[in-house]
Amino acid sequence: MNIKNKVIAVSGGAGFIGSHLVDRLLREDAGEIRILDNMSNGMMENVKDALTDTRTRLMPGSDITEPEKMRACLEEVDILVHLAAVKHNQEADPGKAIIETNVNGTYNLLEAARINGIKKCIFASSVYAYGMHSRQTFAEDDPLVGDTIYGATKIAGEQLFKAYHAIHGLEYLSLRYFFVYGPRLYQKRYQYAFVNKTLDLLSQGISPEIYGDGNQTFDYIYIDDAIEATILAIQSSQNDKAYNIGTGRGITIKRLCEMLISSEGKDIKPVYGPKDKTHGTIRVCDPGLAKRELGFTAKTDISEGIGSIVEFRRENKG
Repeated sequence: MNIKNKVIAVSGGAGFIGSHLVDRLLREDAGEIRILDNMSNGMMENVKDALTDTRTRLMPGSDITEPEKMRACLEEVDILVHLAAVKHNQEADPGKAIIETNVNGTYNLLEAARINGIKKCIFASSVYAYGMHSRQTFAEDDPLVGDTIYGATKIAGEQLFKAYHAIHGLEYLSLRYFFVYGPRLYQKRYQYAFVNKTLDLLSQGISPEIYGDGNQTFDYIYIDDAIEATILAIQSSQNDKAYNIGTGRGITIKRLCEMLISSEGKDIKPVYGPKDKTHGTIRVCDPGLAKRELGFTAKTDISEGIGSIVEFRRENKG
């Protein structure tokens, strides 16, 4: 669907991926952008520049767990990009909180989209839908394995969109983002991210910790590339499909740590801790389907991406 002059709602629009998407949508001449975010993970700092543009609206009280508010927020919206999700939660029952947002919240948005006749939806799924096990590369037709609460909710989200397509004709695409990194992720609310933790420790002169032998291998995709894929998905005529969004290239945690140490100019060695659940895993995507059907290819080399993060942190004092 053409973006120009369209009204686009972005759930999680003040978060990491969401705020970068809002910036890009403005450059693509969207008519109006509505940011839906309860600020549990999002930050005003991420959207302060976007909000100076009169086309951008931060919708008050826009918590996706509240169905009536979602119906109001999505009135006259053409396109919905659903990025809002909870991955980690410190509550007494974290699983319940994750499910409330990621499953019930997704249902609320789908109902609001149906009622308001929204023409196109993009759902942010995840590599975690494939589970924590290892393959040389993951393709879209590989089994989905809900071996974490977060991963299970992403599978549920994909299936809810598929059901709304089958029952109500809702047009949608699911994007299985692999390990997205870049400026704005590396702030205190994202303390679980390996790059963030490592850079924080290095800035204090502390050795970063690697679990196991460090040979676990991940597919890191730079934020600008992830946003380009999202824009192409919005513009695509494809429907009722899921796509891997990654580079197709893996990097070991050990090598990534070496690159981060080098980027900071530190003479520090990592320490090796006990194995964790990622030990021995290889989680790299097969990017072929997105390349063939969306025209997407990731372009940013990881050394370039790390340089952008380091520069951002310096400009924003960490």
